Amino acid sequence: MMKQELQITGMSCQNCVKHVEQAITALPGIKKAKVSLEKQEARVTYDDTQLAEEAIEQQINTTTHYRAKIIKTKRSLF
Repeated sequence: MMKQELQITGMSCQNCVKHVEQAITALPGIKKAKVSLEKQEARVTYDDTQLAEEAIEQQINTTTHYRAKIIKTKRSLF
């Protein structure tokens, strides 16, 4: 399992958060996704045997009007 933090720009309301969360959870291997409007970021836990490190960033950038950039990715102990 991996944990990834992404900076998300362009969100202005809770509907924006919902769209980003839906884009993330549509990917295989996503275990948990939390998007914060205040912090303009997403924290995602995913199975790295099912998903490449760049996949979440690419999914947000290609399927929504928002821009994502990976802040950091690290192995999760849980």
